[in-house]
Amino acid sequence: QVPCSLQRRPHRKPMAGLPISLIVALWPIIHGLVVESSLLSRSSGSSLSVMSRRSRGKGNASLDSNWEHFVGCPKQPASRDRTWLRLVVANNHGSTALESVLMSSPKLATLCSAEVWQCEGRKLLERTFQKNPDLVPMDQVLETFSETWDLNRSVFLDKQTQSFPQLEGEDDVVRNTLPRRMKAHGIEKLRPAYIIMYKPLCLWTLSHLVTKEVFKDPRAVAKFELKRLQQQVQVYEKFASQGRAPLVLNYAHLIWHPDFAKQRLERYLPCLGSLDMDFVPEEVPGTGMKITMGTQSYGNTFEPVSCCGWEAARLDQGFAGKCMRSTQKGTNYSSQALVNGVNVSASLKIPLIDLLDEAEQESLEAAYRILDHLSMV
Repeated sequence: QVPCSLQRRPHRKPMAGLPISLIVALWPIIHGLVVESSLLSRSSGSSLSVMSRRSRGKGNASLDSNWEHFVGCPKQPASRDRTWLRLVVANNHGSTALESVLMSSPKLATLCSAEVWQCEGRKLLERTFQKNPDLVPMDQVLETFSETWDLNRSVFLDKQTQSFPQLEGEDDVVRNTLPRRMKAHGIEKLRPAYIIMYKPLCLWTLSHLVTKEVFKDPRAVAKFELKRLQQQVQVYEKFASQGRAPLVLNYAHLIWHPDFAKQRLERYLPCLGSLDMDFVPEEVPGTGMKITMGTQSYGNTFEPVSCCGWEAARLDQGFAGKCMRSTQKGTNYSSQALVNGVNVSASLKIPLIDLLDEAEQESLEAAYRILDHLSMV
């Protein structure tokens, strides 16, 4: 496998060469990143305060005026308050690894007791309503989930990976029409929070399912990645503009820089307390979740360059890491990609990014630049 390139080009202006349509589509975010150039500072605390002040000026009628911007939940939430935590992570992109870390907190409630695949909310909705979960009204979604969540806990986890949640209609529900079971439990406020986690393209060898898809139709995989990244950027822009920016995580940081990921998770979700980056949840029958190794230990089994062509992050220098592009076609960094137990990585001789056309490559790199930046603040 020859990894993709996310290399920045210092000699180019930030938007040089980008199609006008892309600049227009991403302008609210790009403009925000330019204005908030102080976010490039190594002091993430001051960066967050700058963005928070900017967001407070926008206002948001659906959130309490004393809500802490850019924090998913307060350290000591009121006894009648809960947080609805939604994971915006594509399938086969590390959502289970992230979920297992979050499950190390006794204050997190999951949907695992419903015995649905991978404890995913989408699967529970499919089973309950026998139709496309995206068509289920939000009040019915929460009503269904509240039958499974442990309502005594502070944070309710909603993992939906097959397609990103619609993320519409939440405000009216969580503010005005809480499920009757939550009301009966004394819950008065339910606040939505979001974690966006993206996976660098060259890490495809870490997933057996994605590896199989790559060798069926590598261009389709590359286009899927582009679509998902663009959706994640849109989700971030939408909620950041409303003063409730999601936490953005890089999967490479989660497995290879666990201390950094832990710090950012705990800062965003202080109500969960200390998280264990190597936690192994107990197997729950009917979920298909049989985790035998913690996230940190899993990362330790792979050397970033040899497995994936990943240049590790230099966090003290503000460098998020990147996929390396081979200087010689056919160079293969990976010896880990297996399909049906057979190493087939050497048969892919070009980076996935090279299977996209020029405009698509520019769009992909633009999305990575934005998400890489947000994963460091």
